[in-house]
Amino acid sequence: MASGADIQRLGRKHMEMLSSMQNISASSGTSVYGKKILKMMGWADGEGLGKEGTGIKESIIVKKKDDEEGVGYKEEQSNKWGECWWFNAYDSAVKKIGSSSTDTDSESDSSVSVSTPKVYSDAELFAACKGRRLGMRARRSQAKD
Repeated sequence: MASGADIQRLGRKHMEMLSSMQNISASSGTSVYGKKILKMMGWADGEGLGKEGTGIKESIIVKKKDDEEGVGYKEEQSNKWGECWWFNAYDSAVKKIGSSSTDTDSESDSSVSVSTPKVYSDAELFAACKGRRLGMRARRSQAKD
């Protein structure tokens, strides 16, 4: 048996681990009141709970949550970190659009003509804006020509 001096030498984390372990055999035992209520309803020692008697037979064991993950976190979810639905949202939308465009006739696609946008001069833009001056960001696309 460990003496009090041996326990004092243990580290904080080791002491926390020991305190979180449960010794069911050293528990306070079952509630007489709870057994009495269950026996009034037809339950007997050794049977499971529920109508068919197939429920739990042991007491519920509480586990201390000592990690920093959220409630409901599962280890297998962490392995699938990169498999999020939003990573493939664009790809799936493109596939849907691509499959609907293949249904149309290719002849109708060739009849559609693509026109290039008209490039306005500074005087035309000045007249269209009624004398207001545009910022550098608006003029930048014209200066590239």
